[in-house]
Amino acid sequence: MSYTQAFAKAAQAFNSHDWDEANLLFSDLSSQSMHYSENVLCEGFAKLARIYNRVIDTEHYDPSLAHELRFELDRLATELQEELPARVLGISVHGLTDAIEKLEDDLEFARQPTPIRIQAPGKSGDNPSDLEEGDFEA
Repeated sequence: MSYTQAFAKAAQAFNSHDWDEANLLFSDLSSQSMHYSENVLCEGFAKLARIYNRVIDTEHYDPSLAHELRFELDRLATELQEELPARVLGISVHGLTDAIEKLEDDLEFARQPTPIRIQAPGKSGDNPSDLEEGDFEA
């Protein structure tokens, strides 16, 4: 399986809200990547999947976790902004950090978070480097 196909599979798991699978696949991708920026991006998606798992798939979400999770999200957004160029695998890093900040706001104001969707490569012949500004939907 090519890196592009593996990324598409991980994105599909993420978009299906299969957080454990998305975490596993993106973690595997980050360890396989030969490029530092791809490694950081995939590890970022793995971390985001773990956070969504704690927030969304917990039947009895404990609001006291919000502060801790907001701190983790802030650290993740900062790391991505500092470590990555504007686009990695065609994905807008600014769009991703905006989505992370929206999740922080949802937690702060006790709103039910709506997970982002990663524009999965391979739809209509696209690959990750072809993705445009609408990479994420909230």
